[in-house]
Order: sequence, then C-alpha cells, then structure tokens
Amino acid sequence: QTRTSIRKKKSLRIISVFIMKKLIVSGDSCTEPYFYSPLHPETDFDFPKWPEYVGKHLGMEVINLARGGAGNEFIYSSIQDVIMEIPNEEIGLVIAGWSQSHRYDWELGKRSHWQSRRVSKFGDIYNWVKKSLRLYIAFQNLCENNNLPYAHFQMNDIFERYLRGLQENDIEKSQGITYKKNFEGDFYKDLKSIIQLLVQYDTHIKNFIGWPGVSKQMRLRIIGDLQSGWPLSHRESFTMHAHIIGNNELEQDNKGLTISKLDDHPNEDGHKAMAKFIIQNLKL
Repeated sequence: QTRTSIRKKKSLRIISVFIMKKLIVSGDSCTEPYFYSPLHPETDFDFPKWPEYVGKHLGMEVINLARGGAGNEFIYSSIQDVIMEIPNEEIGLVIAGWSQSHRYDWELGKRSHWQSRRVSKFGDIYNWVKKSLRLYIAFQNLCENNNLPYAHFQMNDIFERYLRGLQENDIEKSQGITYKKNFEGDFYKDLKSIIQLLVQYDTHIKNFIGWPGVSKQMRLRIIGDLQSGWPLSHRESFTMHAHIIGNNELEQDNKGLTISKLDDHPNEDGHKAMAKFIIQNLKL
C-alpha cells in the first residue's frame, strides 16, 4: 500500500467516528414533530417531542417522520423509504409508534404526498388488524435484513376504539360536533377473532414494547364478558399512550401529562415521561 492510500484510509476512519448516527422514527400525532391542536389554536406546541429526548440520550440525530392522523401503512412506508436512502452504517436505531388499524393511507403523485382517512372504505376490523400485524412483521424484517437495531410499540389502540364506537375527533370537537358511531358488527364474535389473531402472531413479534398493545380495560372486558382467560397473560400488554399518559380521564387528571381535558395528546411533560420509559425499555 502507498502512503497516500494509508492516509486516505485513516482519514475515512476518523470521519466515520464523528458521523452522528441517525434515529429514524415514525408514528402519528403523538409523535409528530410539528403537532398542532385544533382545540387550542392559540397554544404554541413548539417543544421537543419524545423522539428528540430519546435521540439526545443516545447521542443520535433524529429523523422524525411522524404525521398527525397517519395510519400504519404510512408509518411503515415512511420508514422504509428513508432506510433505502441512508447508508446502513449511519443508522443507529429505528422506532415505529404504531397507530389504529382502521386508518387508511394513500399516496398521490411522484413526490409521495400522503393523505389519510380516519376509517378505510374497504374491509373490516379483523382484516385491518391483520394488515397491521403484517406490517409489524415487515418492519421487523426490514430492520433485521439491514442489520439495524429497532423497537416498536402500539402508541394508540389497534382496534379497541373502533369496537367501542368511534366518537368525534379533535377537529370535529373544535367545531362543536358530537356523536358516537356504534360498532355495526358482532362485537364479541369479532373480538374473539381478533384475540385469536393476536395469539397467532404472538411468537413472531420481536422487540415490541408492551405487546400485544391491548389496554387493561379491554383485557378485563375479555375476561369478564367473554368469561374466558386472557390468553396472552404472559405478555405485559399496553398502549404507550395509556400506559404513560393515563388509562382514563381520572388517571390523566392525576398525572397531568395531557394538553387539557379536551385534548389528551401528551404535553411537554408527557413527552418527557414517554421518552424516559422508552429509553428504559430499549434493548440495544
């Protein structure tokens, strides 16, 4: 080897030492970097969100792809697109904060302009959950095939809010619209089918904080109303939002981690609490 080639190799090693690894994150409004509340249009929400605290703790540059109202197809796709653009050696960690399965995402144009619907026009809750679980496996395979450390969790419930009956969203609340759209299927039959689906996927899910992302209230309802045991009792099971912010209005009031009684998105302290918990549960 010539002296020139040796010097080049040394300089490349030095440069690689100082390249800050990237933390790639995607999710919905509870992760969104530019969050805006239609219920509090006068409030400035320009404070760090949980990915920024996690990135600072790990010494990583944050790439936050999250978008309010996003579904799981957007979350997976946005992560995949960025992983394809960035050299693997520059990525330190990938995190997906999964959303509700009934949300529907699609792209428009070559610039990949994403849009979302609160509820898909096609399919049913069972198959929406199944589609999301497939995306969770695809996310794992994407990261493992590229030798990338990863973690994921259920930020909001995957099916519960839809089965309980959808109520007005934040935009509708800000417009004074109130309603409850009752679930039109067979609640207990569909719930049993979804539980069986979660059991089927149980051994295939890895690095998932709080798997299978079913709330304490729903687990109690399964045990009580269905008069059966909770088949995944060996799993901790929670949604990140409820686990950190509060499972109900009383818990949320006591913790004080939400924006307000009207808007249960995490406030600045809520994002700090979420980041602390995620850091404690990362397996790197």
